Amino acid sequence: MSRLNIYAVTLAAGLLVGVGCSRNNSQTGEASREVTPAKNTGTAFVRYVNAVGGHSNTTLYFGDTELFSSAEAQKPTAYKQVPAERRDFILREAAKPTGMEIAKNSEGLGDGKHYTVVAFEDTDTKPVLRVFNDDESAPAAGKAKVRLIHAAPGVEPVGLYTPRAKDKLAGESRFNSGSSWQEVNPVNGPLEIRTGDHKNVSRVIVPDHGIEAGKFYTLIVEGGAKTGEKLHVVELVDTPTAL
Repeated sequence: MSRLNIYAVTLAAGLLVGVGCSRNNSQTGEASREVTPAKNTGTAFVRYVNAVGGHSNTTLYFGDTELFSSAEAQKPTAYKQVPAERRDFILREAAKPTGMEIAKNSEGLGDGKHYTVVAFEDTDTKPVLRVFNDDESAPAAGKAKVRLIHAAPGVEPVGLYTPRAKDKLAGESRFNSGSSWQEVNPVNGPLEIRTGDHKNVSRVIVPDHGIEAGKFYTLIVEGGAKTGEKLHVVELVDTPTAL
């Protein structure tokens, strides 16, 4: 059995920069999970974030097992137990028969491990499924860990800053990729995602959240002109728990 305690997903309104309409808030999902996952459980743990604007009525499967609808994943889902084995993650139009997948990604899931699945559209508006391993060693005392996932097609590399700071707080990532975990000092107050070069910079504020020591922060950058949505951030905050 899992020793995870899943907390409610909350929404945080924020200042957003970009074009279009639809989803226009930063979103936060919080969960508690083990730093060192329990072994010999035969299960892994999967959560889901859906950013596929052009295919909004979809369902995510792991093999033949239905996991999440697109409606459930408009904000980060809680973790769900799945078999710790290799299967295809499949995105299907809702109520479509088997074999009518619109995106697929074969992944072998580790025993007791935790994963975030992100669905988004590439630069040609084709749906993409990416799977990110969430398990990471605990940050040093007084530190936190941060990573960026770039899921905004047509947007320049992204970086995490504190407002008015010149130096990045955490490393940038390019589209369709995630950065490595960066160990950082705590931050009080808002954070800022910047895209573009020094002359043409767009900013997205992650409001009033800050960074607390001992926690893990995953910031997923979504939207942008190619998607018809404003550029926005989905924030996942994980708290290590003792075994």
